[in-house]
Amino acid sequence: MKKLTAGILCGLAITLGGATSYGILEAKKETPSRSGALALPGYDEVDKLVEESNTIITGVVPSEYKEVEVPFDKEDPTLFEVDRIYHVEVTKSFKGSDETQYKKGDILELVIQEGIRQRKDGEIGEIIPFDEELYSFDNKEYMLFLNKGYHGGHKEDIFVLQNTNHIYLKEGTKLKNQVSDKLIEISEEVVESKLKDQ
Repeated sequence: MKKLTAGILCGLAITLGGATSYGILEAKKETPSRSGALALPGYDEVDKLVEESNTIITGVVPSEYKEVEVPFDKEDPTLFEVDRIYHVEVTKSFKGSDETQYKKGDILELVIQEGIRQRKDGEIGEIIPFDEELYSFDNKEYMLFLNKGYHGGHKEDIFVLQNTNHIYLKEGTKLKNQVSDKLIEISEEVVESKLKDQ
């Protein structure tokens, strides 16, 4: 299985560049505008979004979440990844990872990777965000395009958004993108037809 931390480390190294040699606490003070280490372009076609996601569901995502810190880098024990964990109640499963189909009422733990912070010499650094702005869920039903994979910090398989540019609020039969102008509106029927074509 893919280790999600590999992509995070690469993105962070590119974004922070030489600032990492000063330490994250110092880099944050000197370059407060640096962010978006995990910012990825969105998809223009539903086919690709469906293909690249190994789990697709609709589910109710609460506004409440639990914030956790997990080790970020084996080489530097002072760095921690800050994550938000949401308990999503599945309403319908369209595609399951490892041939697993989830049932209505199942609970999935969705991990939203917020950023990293450093704890060093009794000082706690500010969070350096992976994305410029995180979406706030509102205890409503969403269609989520997810990937399930092993995460070294959590030491288990976790669900993450396949792409943070695609979070769809369900409004009747319509699914409206809440976070970007990529694929602004789709439907369950379109997703199901693309799955049949795969």
